[in-house]
Amino acid sequence: LEMLTPEWVSDRLPVRPANSHKGTFGHSLVIAGSRNYVGAACLASQGAVRAGAGLATLAAPQNIHPITGSKLTEVIHLPLPDDEEGRMHPDGTAVIHGVLDRYDSVLVGCGMGLSAGTTAFLENLLFTHSKPVPPTVIDADGLNNLSRIPDWWKRLAGPVVVTPHPGEMATLTGTSIAEVQQDRVDWARSWAGHWGVTVALKGALTVIADPGGLVRISPFANPGLASGGTGDVLTGVIAGLMAQGLSPFDAACCGVYLHGVAAETVVRKYGNTGVLASDLVEQLPAAINSLR
Repeated sequence: LEMLTPEWVSDRLPVRPANSHKGTFGHSLVIAGSRNYVGAACLASQGAVRAGAGLATLAAPQNIHPITGSKLTEVIHLPLPDDEEGRMHPDGTAVIHGVLDRYDSVLVGCGMGLSAGTTAFLENLLFTHSKPVPPTVIDADGLNNLSRIPDWWKRLAGPVVVTPHPGEMATLTGTSIAEVQQDRVDWARSWAGHWGVTVALKGALTVIADPGGLVRISPFANPGLASGGTGDVLTGVIAGLMAQGLSPFDAACCGVYLHGVAAETVVRKYGNTGVLASDLVEQLPAAINSLR
């Protein structure tokens, strides 16, 4: 059990050689968004780019592509088939599987919505490809859909990070938020071991646990993060760090810490009320630079 420190994080941040190019720093695939949650897809994509990924592709329902295409200048776009409610259609996984070998990390779940179709989409994505899916971070509605797939952890073929807040953790484990919060360290550690994944249990003093029992804790407790979209940014940062070669556990630890540093910077400037998730995106490069 260890507290995250700036020295620990700095030692693990990806090196940026002078002769590098965009291919040096990996390619993140962000699978996110729906008609009701366009912003989640944009924030997650920006988080990956601001964390240093050389490339990021947003795979989102085609009905929101006119919005995301105009909003995200630096991101590649992969429109997917959608259903009548503007969410991802299960057939979209065939599109992704056809190009999956191009990517170094995958993010799935932010703003994707919850339905029988999105659950089928996630199941097809994770469990029907002939090759292991690249290192993957699952968040938000991805976790709520995952909870509907029996014994999902027994079917994983590649490394995974899950980033639940206490409510999502309660859904995944079939218990109450109060029970999750009663002993956050033990809860994250035991379920990381049971599932065989890295668990980042979000909240004040976020807890990150690996399947072997190692736990690291974030030193940040910041009410400025209590607004919609901040978790989407964090998920993007973790995906961006994994694309650059960090292990899932190190990417989760470094991502949580960088996210916390960025939030502290924003709160010093504006106070802890009315902080926007996009404010964090803008501060991520400065947060990384301060640690370097």
